[in-house]
Amino acid sequence: MDIQEEEEEGGKDRQSQPLLPPSSLDTSLTLLLRLLRLAPPQSFLVQASLTLLARLLSSSLLAARFREEGGLALLLALPAAGVFSGHTALMLMILKLVIEEPAFLQVRREGGREEGVNVSTRRFLFSID
Repeated sequence: MDIQEEEEEGGKDRQSQPLLPPSSLDTSLTLLLRLLRLAPPQSFLVQASLTLLARLLSSSLLAARFREEGGLALLLALPAAGVFSGHTALMLMILKLVIEEPAFLQVRREGGREEGVNVSTRRFLFSID
């Protein structure tokens, strides 16, 4: 199943979808993997690459392909010269998208919504007192 078939079948398993046409997603991931293999030392290139990568990996099929093609090793081998403000948070988000299974993410998302409702309800009840 490719990305276009996944979208047509309603297989949107993550909340945010890449803002690219389905036909461009595979090519974009391939180019990003090539760029990461070059290990660009400029922080603005690393930041732009990781930001786009985070959007692409919202598709579980692309996240699986990223894993299979050694993307995790590439991320962890990026040079320290490419560090920018927010680098750690973006890396953690990417790692989370790549490592966690889609079904697990769905369960956590639903649990998070329920927990948010419970917290809001408790706050409201305590504010009445």
